[in-house]
Amino acid sequence: MDRITFLILFCIAVHGDIRKHIYISKELSWNAAQAYCRQYHTDLSYFDSQSEIDKLPKDAGGSISHGWIGLQRDPTNDAVWMWSGGGHITYANWEDGQPNNIMGIEDRGFMGPKGKWYDSKKQTDLPS
Repeated sequence: MDRITFLILFCIAVHGDIRKHIYISKELSWNAAQAYCRQYHTDLSYFDSQSEIDKLPKDAGGSISHGWIGLQRDPTNDAVWMWSGGGHITYANWEDGQPNNIMGIEDRGFMGPKGKWYDSKKQTDLPS
């Protein structure tokens, strides 16, 4: 079963030009998280700037933990990352040494507690 487990995922709701990031407390794989966000909100979160990431703890009512965001490798070019809602990333906030694509199978992205991004493989359960 393809499953990566996190306690939190980040959904985005778009109303006109205003984007609101929403924390959802569920243990879901990236694909299930994306489906959930698309059903109840708009999509997994995406970011255009550091200031957007800096607002996350306030929007969440406290500190942040690990959580899925809409990052995925472009299926036609492993060196390129794109957002699940479409379009290649124009701003990146990777942790040092990331993305590292261990074993060539890390094709989804999550955000760590300090707002840095990591790539991860779908087949591994990760601690919440």
